[in-house]
Amino acid sequence: FNILSQPIIWPIQAPGGIRMTRDWPIKKDTPGEAKDHPHHRALFIGHQDMNGVGHWHNQFKNSGTVEHLKVIETRSGEDRALIKTLNAWKDSQGKTIGADTRTLTFGGDKIVRFIDLDLSMHATNMDLHFKEYKDGFVGIRTHPDLRLNPNPKYGVHKVYGNALNSEGIEGKAIWGKRADWVYYYGKVEGKDAGFAFFSHPSNPVKKGKKSWWHARDYGLISANPFAPVKIGGDGDHRVPRGQSLRLRYRLIFHKGSP
Repeated sequence: FNILSQPIIWPIQAPGGIRMTRDWPIKKDTPGEAKDHPHHRALFIGHQDMNGVGHWHNQFKNSGTVEHLKVIETRSGEDRALIKTLNAWKDSQGKTIGADTRTLTFGGDKIVRFIDLDLSMHATNMDLHFKEYKDGFVGIRTHPDLRLNPNPKYGVHKVYGNALNSEGIEGKAIWGKRADWVYYYGKVEGKDAGFAFFSHPSNPVKKGKKSWWHARDYGLISANPFAPVKIGGDGDHRVPRGQSLRLRYRLIFHKGSP
């Protein structure tokens, strides 16, 4: 598969140098990591079917790519930094379907680090049609210690993770539920730590509904505005040519107890 098929954020650490994401497949020799789902690369953005092209899985010949075009803006300060980029969403032949601008703001203190993502999907070349699939849209693959279940087949023998969402649902039952946020916490390499993923209330969801979460017990967590209606999601979404879709998320990584 093409490891350079889309921009990602890796590595991500909580204060104290606590590693919060899986290294594989970017770094291949970290022990105790399941070598599954090679498209789950730290913090990434994609969808299984946008205009008939897959940008979630990157290991197939017909997969699309997201090409970083340029840095629009950077800022840095004592406790905060920002980078804004322009990226082209292409099909497997290199034809541009649409584009995004993503502003990533980084900050924190001695206890927490945060990443704010302000993403705008632009229908630059044609209408954008996000078809309803569970695999999307903003995803992160956590450190294997935050998994809820082990996988001895792949060398993951012990896990220390717990999961909770804003509605009070716990464990693997948070998958496919609507919530304002999801939270994974436990011990990472022997140290108390946790990771929370927030969806901004302005994100496009059905009227009066919260965001839908593709949150797995093996450490994948993604916020998906285009999940199938039959599993409780919002379904298809179209962005007319010349218009944009804005999505905002916050990710918090902390050391210490919940």
